[in-house]
Amino acid sequence: MYKRSTRTSIVVLMLFFLSSTTTSAHHTPDHPTGHWRLPFTGVQAISQGPGENTHINASSEALDYPGTFTVVAPADGYILDVLYANDFGWVVRINHGDLLGGSGTVSFYAHMVASSVSHWQVANPIKQGDVIGTSGQTGTGASGIHLHFEARTGATQGSVYSGQSVPIRAIPGQWWNKWYSPVPNAQSNDQFSGGAKYPESNVLPTVMPIDGNPRHLANFEAPSSIPAAHLSNIVNSSVVFHMGGSPSTLGNSQYQTYFQIGEYITGSGWQYPFGSYTGNSIFGRTVNSSNQCTPNNQHCHIVWSYNSLRGWSDYRTLYFHTGNTTTRQPYIAASYHRNSNVAILTFDSAGATYFLVWEDTPSGNPPTGIYVGSAKSIVVNHQSNRSYTVSAWTAAQGWSPWSIWLVP
Repeated sequence: MYKRSTRTSIVVLMLFFLSSTTTSAHHTPDHPTGHWRLPFTGVQAISQGPGENTHINASSEALDYPGTFTVVAPADGYILDVLYANDFGWVVRINHGDLLGGSGTVSFYAHMVASSVSHWQVANPIKQGDVIGTSGQTGTGASGIHLHFEARTGATQGSVYSGQSVPIRAIPGQWWNKWYSPVPNAQSNDQFSGGAKYPESNVLPTVMPIDGNPRHLANFEAPSSIPAAHLSNIVNSSVVFHMGGSPSTLGNSQYQTYFQIGEYITGSGWQYPFGSYTGNSIFGRTVNSSNQCTPNNQHCHIVWSYNSLRGWSDYRTLYFHTGNTTTRQPYIAASYHRNSNVAILTFDSAGATYFLVWEDTPSGNPPTGIYVGSAKSIVVNHQSNRSYTVSAWTAAQGWSPWSIWLVP
């Protein structure tokens, strides 16, 4: 940790860094090559999610996207088979290899237009983004034109009902948003928050599903065994937790996910003052010096999820400083899983248009500028003994005071 006197040299470095750097991110790519993308380009609503209506058994993690559109491959692989089933209609399945172990992860497309998939042969190679066919209404299970999309492991060639369901949220990839829970100013205040969108964009999708429950997928930050979680409305004395899990369907006790929050309090250790379950995916918490985890007003929380299908999950860690709305000192928060080598840093200050993020290591080297730009969320390497600080820029007031050092 650097002493306050070091800040003078940091400011000089900061000015050079800003003047010689574009506003593009200087951090580990959020979506490395090989991860999945959505099976379409643009925005699609989701009319049925995991566990809803006919999505049961091996299809319990499936999603339906209504409408007629071109379907593309989410990742490289090869055609496992093309076959017809009474309920699924025309089905195409692609083997993408051992992403999740076992005998390979298979993407599954049902109700396809027959003429659009008839040319495929077993073992045909597939590249990410290749056109697979067109969504349709084939099979008795299609109440309207749509794509039934899912992933399975252990699928047997020629047997459409074989294999075990895989939450697509558990597969690394580029989805519309990192969370299976609402971002600030989203269209709803439950676990769901918009139609699915590719390529990813900060602009919220406006396409809504027909049942009025907007939702989207998430990337590797929300696998089934670890709840998704992020923070919003972070001000001097309070914060709002947003949580999501897999499966996560409101109104269905079998598929609804509940959450538990723990917090670390200096001098008292880990505490669980919120009851056995939060009972809700949104939870507000007053924060002050009595529930901080370090003397510099850092707050530390962990979040578990529970549902009857999967039992208790592993936990996600959330550390944050509230910043100061009077001085414009940015808040800064970190979200990560203990076994992951990445952490998501989020930060903001009212009215700010640019941010500068510095990383400090215990090696004795000067802090390093790792990002300058307008993004309010970046991916960083999650390693012990590293800490981060942020300054925010407004045209009217210039650079804000630095945030307090955050140690994720």
